[in-house]
Amino acid sequence: DSPYLVKYTKCYEDENVFKIVMESCKLGSLKDYMDLNVGLNEEALREIASCCLLGLEFLHSHYIIHGVVEH
Repeated sequence: DSPYLVKYTKCYEDENVFKIVMESCKLGSLKDYMDLNVGLNEEALREIASCCLLGLEFLHSHYIIHGVVEH
């Protein structure tokens, strides 16, 4: 559990395609925001990059890499 990670809800198969259900983000995804074409200033980019790195640091500290648990 980390404030820097979007939570995984479940995974299921639909017509031979695996689909992943994730929690909803209050402001939408980064792609949603970029699709608005409003641009991001340096401060916003720094915040986004920092949060992504903190999420990765949390995963790696728990031996989780891209959803695969390494023992």
